[in-house]
Amino acid sequence: TSPGSDFSVSGWVSLGLKSAKAATLPIMKTAKAKTVFDEYKKWVKVMTSDQTGMGSYRPGKDGSPHMTWVGMFVRQALGYNPKTDKFLKAASKHTVDWVKKGTWIGKEKPGAVYGIYYGTLAAFQQQGEAWKAWNPAMKKTLVGSQLRGNPKELGGSWDPSKDHTGEIGGRVYTTALHALCLEVYYRYDMMN
Repeated sequence: TSPGSDFSVSGWVSLGLKSAKAATLPIMKTAKAKTVFDEYKKWVKVMTSDQTGMGSYRPGKDGSPHMTWVGMFVRQALGYNPKTDKFLKAASKHTVDWVKKGTWIGKEKPGAVYGIYYGTLAAFQQQGEAWKAWNPAMKKTLVGSQLRGNPKELGGSWDPSKDHTGEIGGRVYTTALHALCLEVYYRYDMMN
């Protein structure tokens, strides 16, 4: 139950835990599962700041938009209330500001695929102003940047983003995450 040192991995862990809980797996009702969730909540509190509304990649490091969106989604999955939680409220305001800047979405080409993926999950669960700003910008950018034409010649896919996740994951990873973003309305029930 000891936490790691990479908050990015916590986002993927939260997806697994949420799915296990939603599937009502018997293990999720055990004392061990409760301990895992209790320790996980402590780790998430260390990695997300109520004061700044930012999430950090590693303990003690400056916050970043991507880790803020991971933090938002993880807190939402853990049951924090988007309307009353200090971190979620502050992070939501940052999200609206980041959408206005157009670094990830809102322009012709998408930014880092990882950021768009977690930003979409977080903004959808947050709803309110974050989702009102995010949703139209995300649709405009992703639908507009999807390659047209014959699927045998890359039609329907997206070019990888020019960052480490896009370069490492390539076209398949980028296309999968962008498609999941455009399916966000159907993937998860509202958590709160």
